[in-house]
Amino acid sequence: MNYILKKAQVIHKETIYQIKKESVISYVNSIWGWDEEYQRKDFDSDFSNLEQFQIIEISGKISGFVQIYEHNDTVELIEIHLIPEMQGKGIGSHIINSILEKAKSESKIVRLGCFKENHGAKKLYLNLGFVQTEQTDTHCIFVYR
Repeated sequence: MNYILKKAQVIHKETIYQIKKESVISYVNSIWGWDEEYQRKDFDSDFSNLEQFQIIEISGKISGFVQIYEHNDTVELIEIHLIPEMQGKGIGSHIINSILEKAKSESKIVRLGCFKENHGAKKLYLNLGFVQTEQTDTHCIFVYR
């Protein structure tokens, strides 16, 4: 499946929020309960770093997004989300592998996290070669060296 990564723009904000909400609401509900006001404020804070966001476009439609923050020696894959009908098609794996290749060429490690209950994501990350290094009350943290 072909996709295009494009720099996110302010006009994409609501679409990105809705994709994230659909992707994480079940996990958040099981841990804390969904608080729309809190989630909006948290997302607004993240989105203030617009340069970290890229949209994933498939057949001319925004079908997901990634949020990446690069440090001197680390790449943090903060978020990667796809709409449900585009999950399981290898798109996320391809995007993550591209991030891993770029990081490796720059001698950087890649870090990411996911909700403990997100067994699909955990399986994907382990299959891609990540190692779980930490676990909080809510999240698993993975590193790729």
